[in-house]
Amino acid sequence: MSVVVVSWILTLLAVFGLTYSHEARNESQLVQLEVERHQLRAWAQSGVELVLAELDRPQVVDGEPLEPVTSRLLFSEPRSCGRGSFAVGEAVLVGGTEIWLPGIVDEAGRLPIALADSISLATLPGMTAAGVKVILRAKAAAARDLMPPVGLLADLDYLSRDCALRYLSRYGNSVNVNSASFDVLFAVGLPQGACRKMLKWRAGPDGAQGTTDDQWFRSLEANDPGIAGCTFNNEEAAVLAFLRGTGRLSVESRYFSLSSRGWGPGTYGICEVKVIVKKPENGQAKVIELTENWLN
Repeated sequence: MSVVVVSWILTLLAVFGLTYSHEARNESQLVQLEVERHQLRAWAQSGVELVLAELDRPQVVDGEPLEPVTSRLLFSEPRSCGRGSFAVGEAVLVGGTEIWLPGIVDEAGRLPIALADSISLATLPGMTAAGVKVILRAKAAAARDLMPPVGLLADLDYLSRDCALRYLSRYGNSVNVNSASFDVLFAVGLPQGACRKMLKWRAGPDGAQGTTDDQWFRSLEANDPGIAGCTFNNEEAAVLAFLRGTGRLSVESRYFSLSSRGWGPGTYGICEVKVIVKKPENGQAKVIELTENWLN
């Protein structure tokens, strides 16, 4: 009888030992995973800190404007940070495939919801009549508050949603002529001829956007080298003066959006931090919105 009792005791001890070992191993793995997540988050955050530092640097040195922070050339390659790496950009879907575009997005390069009306929205490629109604209804409901993200507008059809994600911004109240596309410049009210002339001047001598010889407007006054170089006709100059006077056009932005992804050798997954950054006219840039995603 005593032999049976001892055997049962030894069996129970073995079971308890295995259970404890299993739990200890699981706990150790959870701790290791949390440490890795902390590292990944720190690497992704390094990209955000780099953008904040770039936004706070002088924009003009010795009377010459520096390359805009929105230039994709500044973030074209991933950066190292300790054992890890990070990349600054945005992920866009093209034909169902995700494409990573380096750089930060100037929110003033899009049409602000504050300026959006039925006419301007209708000019945007892909926007449907039903989409215009949904967006204007959401804008009216938000009143002075920030309109909800486009992805939360349940009644918005997919064509209008894709258009809104590409061309609309929930922030600011002006369009930056240095970063806006032809479609956005046209939507805000510039004649098509003026839009083409501004984009051509911005592209520089090689005629290609996103290269080292790109140019940017320092002001919207008639004596600005860029404005003078566009040789607007009377109608185009008059419309430009009106849009400048009403504050619908500018040469800078106060809001920027970006994603920063952090990863490292042997770690699990990728940490993606999406942020909205505000750069006050007099003050340091700061993050005003942040969301965190984990990509396997």
